Amino acid sequence: MGVWRRISLLLATAAVSLTAAAAQGAEEGQAAFEAKCAACHRPNGQGAPGLYPALLDRLGGYVELEEGRDYLVQLVSYGMYGKVKIDGVGYNGIMPAFASWPDGKVADVLNYILDTFNADTLPADFEPFTAEEVAKRQEPKRTPREVRTQARAALLKALEGKQSAAAHVPVIKGAVDGFARNCQGCHRADGEGASGSVPRLTDFVGYYTQIEGGREYIASIPGVVYSMLDDAELANVMNWMLKTYGEGELAADFKPYTAADIARFRADPIENVRTKRAQMVRRLQVAGLIPENEDGLNDR
Repeated sequence: MGVWRRISLLLATAAVSLTAAAAQGAEEGQAAFEAKCAACHRPNGQGAPGLYPALLDRLGGYVELEEGRDYLVQLVSYGMYGKVKIDGVGYNGIMPAFASWPDGKVADVLNYILDTFNADTLPADFEPFTAEEVAKRQEPKRTPREVRTQARAALLKALEGKQSAAAHVPVIKGAVDGFARNCQGCHRADGEGASGSVPRLTDFVGYYTQIEGGREYIASIPGVVYSMLDDAELANVMNWMLKTYGEGELAADFKPYTAADIARFRADPIENVRTKRAQMVRRLQVAGLIPENEDGLNDR
């Protein structure tokens, strides 16, 4: 047998072994989640109001940050207690510690939760957790209270730091979680939208602020006005969204949304959003802001 053939066989064997290991890890992660996590966070990841936060479409943004990966590992390993607020909703449940779990089991559970409930929000370069990474991120060891006051606090600060400053749109506290929970499932973490059905935000949504009725339109669609956020929180999310995905296209005289604006829009929501959107897109085309064949739907 030639040298290159032996190398090819070795590589093929290694690939099969890695695939089998990944499959086993996924099975073990699912089993551990169903045995220890699903009772509180629910089998579908929806959580329990006031007690246990939802896992669905919320964690993809965390794993982009070192602080986020630290927090997830320490949350599972050491637990957490104390009140937290997410999207304006208070939670006061107790997250038990699983300090006795092997590092590989912690990694398997985290990867299962991310793959199952957050696949649409994971970054393109997402790297699954490994036992080696878990062991590293378990340091320093923390009490459940310290996980909340130190690890979680560091994560929230890092999330806020991702919001680039803009002179005409204020830095918004708490909006990242609001977007992730209420918008990201359809519009995606990168703002590109679900292919062919959900309009993209990136390099597009800001154009609406340059045409008559556009500012009102994007804050009056049903998916916005019927969210569970209160008026002030929703205004913050809208301002953050425009700054993050449409800053380059914003009108020079754009005025950030206020709670009073949102309350007014909620009193008169758009009934036929498809028809209204077609009208607004046509205005963008007539104004020369977008090409005639552009409609903002992500079918690329």
